Amino acid sequence: MQCQRCNSDRILSAYGKCSDCFSATFGIRNATGYVAQGVNLGNDSDYMEIKVCMECGQLQGKFPVSDSAVHKSLREC
Repeated sequence: MQCQRCNSDRILSAYGKCSDCFSATFGIRNATGYVAQGVNLGNDSDYMEIKVCMECGQLQGKFPVSDSAVHKSLREC
């Protein structure tokens, strides 16, 4: 995998099993439960996955994510 910004191959992938112990805050919205979907945190409600370029610091994924998509995702946790 190469970075979407700088094309470096220095990508750190971090995974964690959260099950129903995930929590997130966005503005004044707090959510707990399963991993939020649709906001570049993974594709499974039990596992969180983040990919970061160690060259430029860019999070990998499809951005930007709209406020409405984040609010919807956090409501579904």
